Amino acid sequence: MKIAILKCMGLDEQIHIEGPYEDMFKNLYCSVDPTIVCVTFDCYTKKRSLPKPTEIDQFDAFLVTGSPQGAYDQSEWIFELQDFIVKLFRLQKPLIGICFGHQLIAQALDGEVRKADCLYNLGMDTYQVDIDALVSKNIDISWLNPKLKTISACVSHGDQVFKIPQSATVFLSSPICPIAGYIIDERVLSFQCHPEFSKRVINFMLDYDTGVALAAREKGRKTMDIVSDDKIFAEWTINWLKMGKEKQLLKKPTSTSTSTTYVSSFLWIVIGVGLGLLAGKVLKIRK
Repeated sequence: MKIAILKCMGLDEQIHIEGPYEDMFKNLYCSVDPTIVCVTFDCYTKKRSLPKPTEIDQFDAFLVTGSPQGAYDQSEWIFELQDFIVKLFRLQKPLIGICFGHQLIAQALDGEVRKADCLYNLGMDTYQVDIDALVSKNIDISWLNPKLKTISACVSHGDQVFKIPQSATVFLSSPICPIAGYIIDERVLSFQCHPEFSKRVINFMLDYDTGVALAAREKGRKTMDIVSDDKIFAEWTINWLKMGKEKQLLKKPTSTSTSTTYVSSFLWIVIGVGLGLLAGKVLKIRK
């Protein structure tokens, strides 16, 4: 399976304790499925590039990463990426959102993103998993394996989604973040958290990120004993992608079924011609 990583930020050199940002996704997903291939596209610098139209079908999914910028910022690269997200959605290409990506996908599909009403959320957060919400919308939950009542991950965000796209269903929430995860059938799976981050990265940010208020960092330190379920997020994501791929394959007519259709059509034509000739002979006899 091949995933396009639409990279929306770099990391401070000091945070490169686990390699470049895009490698965090590769390492996470490959820890669950070693056959996963990730290809990175730089979306935010002057030399930015998005997959070309001829390249889109080469990928099984497109992941929009985190970013220090807001989805609502008036940056040219954000406008370009948002338009690209809409294009992918219309083409029914699977989209995965992470933090900023979670927010930008929602905004691109007529949702709403703005500053959170609480302190910057840095540390660990635990979400309630609302399976009933998915079942009530007849959403296939076979990908949600293992099934959990709660799930935890690293977080770093000051913005939140306040309104989801019309066709989306929220299935993860916490008191701090009511829209922490949403899904749109086999097209969008989105998380506010950073499952790609390790606690080492978050601890570094808690110690040195002076851009985050001291009160928020102190609050975040108190959450760091919570166990991260990062690999379960990866399992869910890969399960969801495989489920969607299997459904797409079932929708496509096989060469055998296509041949059968052609043979059936030909037989009906032959039968029709034969009946027509027979009817003509009967009429001649009657005359």
